[in-house]
Amino acid sequence: MTPTKPAGTYLTADSYRRFTVGVGRVRLRISILVYAIIVSLASLAVYDEPDGPLTLANAAVLLAIVVAPVAALAVAHTFVELTQEHLEVGETPSRAALGRIVGRNAQFLVVGVSALIWFVIAYALDMSANDALVALLLIRLVELYALGIVVALRSTGGCAWRIGISVGYGTIGLVIVVVELALGH
Repeated sequence: MTPTKPAGTYLTADSYRRFTVGVGRVRLRISILVYAIIVSLASLAVYDEPDGPLTLANAAVLLAIVVAPVAALAVAHTFVELTQEHLEVGETPSRAALGRIVGRNAQFLVVGVSALIWFVIAYALDMSANDALVALLLIRLVELYALGIVVALRSTGGCAWRIGISVGYGTIGLVIVVVELALGH
């Protein structure tokens, strides 16, 4: 049976602009960023970095703690979307579909890139490993609030709905950070 609509997830130009952030042609889906940031926060929350200076070795460990879960998400989502594409179309996904799906899910790794940049800065500032970790948690929290504000400003809902969105995104992150700080950071 031939599907009546093209396979995959498509957004109109207007909705694509509303649900992405970026500069020029580089656009990142807000949903993917929020998902990756929350997973990053959760993975950092359970890690207890011993006190001491931030060395290249423990910066690499911290980076791996951020990148490994979001890389797993990227691979899992790619596999699921390729399977969905195959089931919807009834044949192996085309190279174009493969490129579109892999490109979309590679966006999960942006969270790892921003963590890498932060750890380089923290290393240059001679921060302790624990302080660098707590600062990254707070940076992630700010990122969630900022994305919530972007979604709220682009929302077509009323004022209360917009405020709820912007506060909700950040509150999810805040809960994770509070739990993490309570665990001993």
